Amino acid sequence: MITIKITGAKELTANFRQLPLRAKDELAIALKTALRDIRDRARAEHKFTTRSGDTERGIEFNQTGPISGVVGVTTKIGAYLHEGTGIYGAKGRPIVITPKTRASLRWATGEGFAFSKRVVISGIKGDPFLYKAARKETPSIRARFGEAIRKAAKL
Repeated sequence: MITIKITGAKELTANFRQLPLRAKDELAIALKTALRDIRDRARAEHKFTTRSGDTERGIEFNQTGPISGVVGVTTKIGAYLHEGTGIYGAKGRPIVITPKTRASLRWATGEGFAFSKRVVISGIKGDPFLYKAARKETPSIRARFGEAIRKAAKL
């Protein structure tokens, strides 16, 4: 999940109340555009293989206040793809799969079936696509907010 944080937010909020309504609208539009651009870049430049598109559609943004917002994934699979699992994830240990109701695991191979009492997998390496998108969008976001502030100062 990405959180856009503006340093000096308390001072900005105090000054924000003194600005005309149109200036507030300019900054709100700049924020919404910035959040949308991060979301769109994350959807376009991820490295995971998409099958149904649900994970890509699960990358969403939400404006949480007048000068704050969040970009994140809303699917469980999206969180695993972003952060990684197994030895690459938060726990840092391999995933062990064992049968729950049978004596062994079974899966299809090209020549029939394979059997095993347990399977150990290392997990998937994370793809921090949200962080990468935010870093790549930072210059355009700064320029957009600078322009919004210039517009607000001219009013």
